[in-house]
Amino acid sequence: MNCNDLLLMLDYNEWANEKIVAACHQLSVEELTSARQCSFGSLMGTLVHIYAAERAWRQRLKDGISPKKLVGMNEFASLEALEAAWHDETAQAREFIANLNNEDMQRWVPYTTTTGWPQGSTLWKAVTHVVMHSMQFRAEAGLMLAGLNQSPGDLDLVLYLRESDQR
Repeated sequence: MNCNDLLLMLDYNEWANEKIVAACHQLSVEELTSARQCSFGSLMGTLVHIYAAERAWRQRLKDGISPKKLVGMNEFASLEALEAAWHDETAQAREFIANLNNEDMQRWVPYTTTTGWPQGSTLWKAVTHVVMHSMQFRAEAGLMLAGLNQSPGDLDLVLYLRESDQR
């Protein structure tokens, strides 16, 4: 795994996140925030969790900070506020990866989980985890959106690669 590979993964992650958020813009506030059968209580709760995890991992990997808890829904007054914070977070993550060299990919990064458990990971594996974690919860969000007749469409990596002419 090299820096360019990780940047591609981050670009894909942003593309897929943006497709989910675009579909969410078609919903009412009630549809976005009402209780649903999902891991984080609502569609908005799921989006906030994806953002919060991406932020926490960037803080761990770039800044050496292990947040004691993830940001929650109360941090965002609206979908637009979450979207703005997410764009900033994505830019920070991209800048961090772009300034690394390929040797950095193998760097061991110690951190503490939000439950206080000391852990660590090789940097490239942690970034890969972030993208896979986001994918898992985008799948939940996509299912909720489809149930509200606002499917985000296909979010496959191969579609991103075709659209961005990176096959």
